[in-house]
Amino acid sequence: MHTKLTKSTMRARLHWHRLFDGIHVRIARQLRVDPSYVFRVGYGERNSDKIMQALEIEMKRLDRLKPR
Repeated sequence: MHTKLTKSTMRARLHWHRLFDGIHVRIARQLRVDPSYVFRVGYGERNSDKIMQALEIEMKRLDRLKPR
């Protein structure tokens, strides 16, 4: 059974999803590395404990912002 969402709930969820769009760029700025490197680390193509830790912290931060 699908629950009909209100417009404000839909907007909140869409905003939350859009926060993920810039995650690689935000972390790259923080760590002063190229965003493509952050992307590659995130997908397991490269290794960096520092970037993985930053990704984990950012994911937890975004999870706390998730609309309920």
